[in-house]
Amino acid sequence: MNVRKIPSRHKLLVYRALDLLINKRGSNLREDQVTAIVNTALEDLQKPVDQSSDYKAVIRNILIFLEKLFPNYIEAVILSTFQPGFLPDINILMVIAKLSSNKGGKCL
Repeated sequence: MNVRKIPSRHKLLVYRALDLLINKRGSNLREDQVTAIVNTALEDLQKPVDQSSDYKAVIRNILIFLEKLFPNYIEAVILSTFQPGFLPDINILMVIAKLSSNKGGKCL
């Protein structure tokens, strides 16, 4: 999946379509597909581009739904992006908080 070259105004549509597909057929995804989706979503989630909150909300929903299908995988990928001495993006913290609350307050 290469959404990096798509203009940001069209990415919302791409992510909404991806969200629908994942919700319908997410259990059929291969690990390499999940990895590509997660890496691209995390990259776009952290971009300080003029993206609407809808855009980032759809990305967060995708990551949270994928965590249900692939327990602990999404959380592990997100946590591996943290760098000592740097504060994570607020959107990343929101995803981690939601994942943790879905698990009864327990992170990896």
